[in-house]
Amino acid sequence: KILGRTIDSSMVGFGVSISGGFDIDRNQYPDIAVGAAYSDKAVILRSRPVLVSNVTLKVNPEYINFNDFNCIEEGQSATCIAVEICFRYGGVGVPSNQEFQYELSVLNSDGRLKLKNGDTDGTVKAKTVVPQANAVYCVSQTAYAKKNEIREVFAPVSLGLTYGLSNLQQCELCPVISSSVVTTHETNASFVIGCSSSTKCNPNLVTGSSYTLSNGGIRAIIGRTETLSINVRIQNTAEPAYLASALITLPDFLPFDRVTDVTANNVTCELSGRDSGTSSYICSIGNPITTNQEIIFNFIVRTLYIPVEATALDVVISASSASVDSNPGNNINRFSIPVLYEADLSLNGYSSPLLVRYVSRPLNISQFDSLPLIGPSVTHIYRLQNRGPGPVENFLLDVDWPVMYEDVGYLMYLTSAPTISGADGRCTYSTSNLIDPLGVRNRTRAGRQNLRNKRDAITISNRAYIPDATQLSCDSPKVQCERISCTITGTRSIVDVTFVARLWQNTLNMIQKEGKFLVSSRGRLLPIGATFLVQPGGKTENIAKADTQAMFDAPEVESIPIWIIVAAALAGFFLLSGCIYLLWKCGFFKRKKIEISGPIGAEETENNNGTESAPLTEEKEITKVDLTDI
Repeated sequence: KILGRTIDSSMVGFGVSISGGFDIDRNQYPDIAVGAAYSDKAVILRSRPVLVSNVTLKVNPEYINFNDFNCIEEGQSATCIAVEICFRYGGVGVPSNQEFQYELSVLNSDGRLKLKNGDTDGTVKAKTVVPQANAVYCVSQTAYAKKNEIREVFAPVSLGLTYGLSNLQQCELCPVISSSVVTTHETNASFVIGCSSSTKCNPNLVTGSSYTLSNGGIRAIIGRTETLSINVRIQNTAEPAYLASALITLPDFLPFDRVTDVTANNVTCELSGRDSGTSSYICSIGNPITTNQEIIFNFIVRTLYIPVEATALDVVISASSASVDSNPGNNINRFSIPVLYEADLSLNGYSSPLLVRYVSRPLNISQFDSLPLIGPSVTHIYRLQNRGPGPVENFLLDVDWPVMYEDVGYLMYLTSAPTISGADGRCTYSTSNLIDPLGVRNRTRAGRQNLRNKRDAITISNRAYIPDATQLSCDSPKVQCERISCTITGTRSIVDVTFVARLWQNTLNMIQKEGKFLVSSRGRLLPIGATFLVQPGGKTENIAKADTQAMFDAPEVESIPIWIIVAAALAGFFLLSGCIYLLWKCGFFKRKKIEISGPIGAEETENNNGTESAPLTEEKEITKVDLTDI
């Protein structure tokens, strides 16, 4: 429909007068004259030349052959094909040459085929001039396929072409393509598959495998085996297998590490999914795997995280391709790797000190107002150690502790709760008041004489036991024991559980006066949650004892410190010197001389009335005697 205003906006419309059959512009097409009475005008409608085109689209060669790498694209070997577009046009009054524009694109490639000069969406947009009417003129575009990007080989790749005339703005009366001409074309490029049918192949993939453990054995040892290498062998004994892959399913605690190629086939593996404690990895192994070709690669996983409850590592390998396998029964290979949970556990008991001396202090229980009065301090240490290789994190340590001796009294009096070093944990007791039941630690008494046996704590470096000692242990019928259960978690290599007690010496004196004793506690170590644990030498349990030797010794008053002795001697010396000085100043050491007159031996007589008698008539020489010289 042609409206007047489309030709001239001032025109009201066409009239009823029309005339045709005349070639006014002499282009071999009749023109039409139409009147416009209401606008006082007439319009001549000229006819445009009608062009009849014939365009063909084809690829050369028609099949993409993976064995023919004839070009390099994107830095990789590729198979290139030529896409040929051939133009031919004719018609009455058409130009002697004509420019066409076209768009070429890959319709269903999925990345399998790419156009070399395509834009971002893979389409080639171009123009070409056909130099002569009624002559064929061809142009070519290059398409290429890279082998490692081909995911589908049985469906052909379709290419589409859309074309039209170009430069319509540059001519006075440009031709048009006949409406009967189709301006879109498609063609296909198929793949050379080398099978009996062009639409399918019938391969036969045979799967085999073996494994190698880093510890060199046939069993995976928890804590020692670091890696597991699965040697995968897949051979095709029939027609080519396209998009061949291997699905490897194994426990999810075996993380994938790497894959190493043996046949240099560029095998790549990635996680496919996880389900019910397993992980699946899909490995692209070839495209295609040709007849009688064998693919060998090593699938390596880490094995440091095998749980202690695992007894075997189950592995399933299945091979598949884009076609239905002719013998699916040999596509799957299964094997199981036994797991050894081995740990060298040890439990040792120690006493510190090994030998103590006790004394006799006959006191009532109410008189024990401090711990030293009870007896010497004794420490029992139970050391548990895991030398591996398997981890054991949780333990139960049961210690049978000698608490009482019949009804006589306490034997090993615990003064504080057990302590655990090297791990977390807590201890529970069969009796609620097992720790310091008399509350002696909270009692105080000032001013008492500190008496102790100087040798109540003697450390012995060896384990020589005193002879003829009385055994006091939980195996003794008269010894009453209580069980202390210590749950130990987060265990590292060495854990110490320490028990601090006082040896009740009054009980020992009542059992045997001035006796010798061997007092023992007993520990038993049980791993928790280690049902399948195997210990070296077939050992099934770990039991140890801590032995304390006790000997009687008479108490002694604690020796006086040397500084007190020196101070007392000096004080006595200065006191004595002061007294001597005072006596000297008072003249104590100055005495008078005594003189005797008359002859030595003269006698005086005395009358009854007390008067002196007359001297002897004989005269003797008077001698003076100095008494100080006598």
